[in-house]
Amino acid sequence: MLRPSDQAPDFAAAAVLPGGEPGELRLSGLRGRWVLLLFYPRDFTTVCPTEIRELSKRAGELRALGAEPLALSVVAAISRTITEPKPYTTGTAQR
Repeated sequence: MLRPSDQAPDFAAAAVLPGGEPGELRLSGLRGRWVLLLFYPRDFTTVCPTEIRELSKRAGELRALGAEPLALSVVAAISRTITEPKPYTTGTAQR
């Protein structure tokens, strides 16, 4: 189990990148920066929309502090590009 001071292991995952394009995200591409990970079960449920919207609204503020916000779900990235609604605000973290 990782502790707050431990370095996270690298991973790669299919992702919807800024701009809405599908691609691959590698944690190693963010080395040297703080990363805030928000995990949520799946899109378009009532489980976490408040948290996802808030992360999206504060993405610029978090980046100004040197942190990269990322929202992760088990939903396939390709299906997200088809059903992706307009973001609440611009930023990496989108619903």
